[in-house]
Amino acid sequence: MLYTDEKLGLWVPIALLLFAAVNFAVPSGFWFRVDRLDVHDGVYGQPIIVDYDREIIRPFTADWRVKIRRASGDGLEWVCASPLQREDYDDRSRKPQPVTLEWLAWTDPRCYELTPGDYVMTVTWELNPDGLQSLFLRRTVSMTDSFTIEAAL
Repeated sequence: MLYTDEKLGLWVPIALLLFAAVNFAVPSGFWFRVDRLDVHDGVYGQPIIVDYDREIIRPFTADWRVKIRRASGDGLEWVCASPLQREDYDDRSRKPQPVTLEWLAWTDPRCYELTPGDYVMTVTWELNPDGLQSLFLRRTVSMTDSFTIEAAL
């Protein structure tokens, strides 16, 4: 026969394991989904248009960052990495029309005042749905696209 404290000793670890399993099993799409991030080719000095289609399903907090690299020789060199920004995302939030690279990477002008060349942009969102930087709920969404900036005529 098990005493109350022995039963409790059995159920607490089981409950903790179930809690952890459920939290690890929930995908980022439970809160946020990015269906498209397509940077249009552009002309130097003109706004760069971005097809950015995302859905905020439930409110959450996330840290986001834009990184841009430029094709150089046989590799890629860093142009910019915007500072990590924390934002509260709400399902009532609306994007501007059109979405521009300046709007997406507003924290660092080096990320949107680009000279002619071939570029690769990566945007990363680190979702923290509980707002506590919890390892249990932290999810990462990352999208990458390449684009070209032509010289103005």
